[in-house]
Amino acid sequence: PLFRSVPGSPFAIKVLANANYKSVGNASGHSKCVARGPGLQRGEVGKACLFSVDVSNAGHGKLALSLTGPAKTDLAKGNASAGFDYQFVPKVAGEYVVRITFSDVDIPGSPFTIQVSSDGAANPAASAVKQESNRVRPAA
Repeated sequence: PLFRSVPGSPFAIKVLANANYKSVGNASGHSKCVARGPGLQRGEVGKACLFSVDVSNAGHGKLALSLTGPAKTDLAKGNASAGFDYQFVPKVAGEYVVRITFSDVDIPGSPFTIQVSSDGAANPAASAVKQESNRVRPAA
């Protein structure tokens, strides 16, 4: 015969729902990311909201950010010694939300709600900007 039974078969296996091969061996990397800076708490129309994300202890994985608010606002990224620096300049007052994930899991504190004060600028339709950064670190 072409196929033969394997001794000891059949075998029982356990299949886990929502298993993500990208996070195997680094399932807690998101908990080792730290976001900080005044731009994650408050802002002012026309002035840069600055913050940084430290991923130096997170291992390898994908860092992703999204910014939503009352108006389209670009999210700019720069490199820092332990991760990345970010800034956005809101054009409209209101509530903005920054969501930061590492390997598809929210980092501690995410999502962050930022209150932006204004001089009374108009309020265009809400929008969202998403930015992703692949972060690869060698295994320790």
